[in-house]
Order: sequence, then structure tokens, then C-alpha cells
Amino acid sequence: MVLTRRAAKANKSIIRWLPNEILISVMLDVSRPGLIALCMTSRLMRNIATALLYRTVSLSNVPQIKAFLRTMKQRSSLSSPLSRHIRRFSITDDEKPDLKLSPTIVKAINSIFSQLSNLRFLELLIDEAIEFTDMLQHAYFPNLTSFEYTIEPQTSALLPLFLNRHPTLDDLTLAQRHPIERLDPVHLPNLKCYSGPACFVPSLTLDRGCISWVCLMWYQRDLNVELPLLHLGRTTSPRSIIAIFPCDVLTESTILGGVGTHLPHVRALQFRKITGNTPISHAETLEIAAHLKKLSCLSTLDFFGDDDYGPVEHDTAADCETIKLWGKACKSLHSIVLNGAMWKRVHGRWVLK
Repeated sequence: MVLTRRAAKANKSIIRWLPNEILISVMLDVSRPGLIALCMTSRLMRNIATALLYRTVSLSNVPQIKAFLRTMKQRSSLSSPLSRHIRRFSITDDEKPDLKLSPTIVKAINSIFSQLSNLRFLELLIDEAIEFTDMLQHAYFPNLTSFEYTIEPQTSALLPLFLNRHPTLDDLTLAQRHPIERLDPVHLPNLKCYSGPACFVPSLTLDRGCISWVCLMWYQRDLNVELPLLHLGRTTSPRSIIAIFPCDVLTESTILGGVGTHLPHVRALQFRKITGNTPISHAETLEIAAHLKKLSCLSTLDFFGDDDYGPVEHDTAADCETIKLWGKACKSLHSIVLNGAMWKRVHGRWVLK
């Protein structure tokens, strides 16, 4: 057999003899333009680069979504459809907060979901009211580990059905634009991280000790601090807690009191205010010190204000006394962030970093 010059050169190429696993490892660091260029070099490179190009699909505007749906439709009849490559799929409205999707587009997206058999990460955090009813009712992703979703009141009752079909989830992020009613029980035995409304926590049936990190958000119309913390204390023991709350109706002291009562073994605690940036009063400082005595394992304590309201005026000397008071109340504390400054305990003394 006589080989052409080009074929002979290709036959000698080291790429021809390298295992695909090594080629994939090398190409994981290649940019998207680079992967597109590689698609034009050979059939082998095209097959590998195509799989990597579609491993993550991130859409944030209508033209992108339409182009994606068009491509998926064109390639759906092939022996190797693009949908089998997708591991991470997200639709967000970061670029345009008022993302509006027509019912036809939403229906097309729902039809795509049924093809994503290898999906592991699904992110649907959209401010606009978009109801993925068919997905919540019927979709099943056998390998799904992470789900991020904006709850809509009209379809909130369907959310537990979807979650209970996916016990593989270990990371759950929920957002809400409007108040929601108490949901049916949800059992997620592998859940390790939860971020979302505090009012949803009592609906979670958890295996003992499974959750290690939670971010709880309290809203104006749902300010029950005790119930979600009590539920977490009975079923699990997260090492790290972030509390996000409206500072005009809740205080750090109130939340810390609940944590001290129900989750005394927490190691990291962070407070983030929204709708304001009021300073911690002297009375609250003393209350916080009293609550800190219950937290024998706490190592990190952070207080953050709402960035939209600018920094809080403060006195560094007064802050130092506050830090000493809290450090005395909680011997395990090693780091505190207060009024934008970080304090560290070094050889028994608190120093400003």
C-alpha cells in the first residue's frame, strides 16, 4: 500500500499512538477557541474537542439559548448526539436581569432535559418567572449531584417530587422571589451543602451528620429563626453556617442565640446583612458574648454588612475591646471579622491583620 505524503506524516504522529485519556487531560486546559481550532485538524481531535466543548453549557441570553436549541435539534438524529456530552447545564440571567423566554422556548428546553442522561450539575437561577413544569414533573438525571433553582410559587409543590427523584444530590441551592408555602418532605441522604431559604430546611429529611455547610436566608415575611436551626440540630451538625438576614427586623444576636442552643458544635459562623448596614449596639455586643459561651468549637466568626450601603463608621479601639470580650467568652475562637477588619488570636493575644 502506498501512502500519500500527508497520510505518511499523520501515521508517524505521536498523537495517533497516545491514549485518548492522555489527550483529554491535555485538552482540558485548552480554551474554547483552541478547542474549536482543534476540531478542524483531524477526526480524532474533532471527536475529543467536541465532547469537551459541550461538557459545560452556560446560557445567559435569548440568542444563546436559541442557537443552542437549534444546534441540539440538528445533531439529535446522529449516532453520537451532543446531549450525551453535557455534564453541566446552566441558564442564568447575569447579563440581562429581565431574561424573558417564550413558552415555545421553555417547551424546547424541557424537551432537551430528557436527553441529558449524563448531567451532573444543573443551574436554573433566573429572576424572571419561568416555570419548568415538565422538568419538575418528569425529568430524571441518574448522576445529578448539584441543583440550583429559583422557586416559583405556582410550581413549588412540584419541587419535592423532583428532589426526591434525585437522592444523588450533594449540593442544593434554592432561591425565591416570592413567599412559598411549607413544602412536602424531601429526603436527600447524600446532601452535604445547602444554600437557600431557611423556611425550606424543616422540609428536609436528612441522614445524621450528612450536611457540613449551610447558607440560610431569612426573608421579611418568614423570620422564624428557631424552627430551621432546631431541625438542623436534630438531624445533622453542619461545621459551617452562613446567615443572611434583613437587619431591620433580625439581629446577629437573635440568630446566634438559636445557633448556640441547637448547633453548639459549629466551627465557622458568618453573618451577612441585607437591606441595611446598622452597627452592632453595645447591648447586642454583650448578648453575643453570652451566646458565644455556648459554642465550644467555634473557630471563625465573621460579621459582614450590606455592600450597597457602604462601610460602617467604627472606632478601632472600641472594636479591640469587643474582640477581647468575645474571645474571652469563646476560648476556641481564632479569627473574627468585624467592621471590615480581620482580627487574629496570636499566642493568646488579639491582633489586627
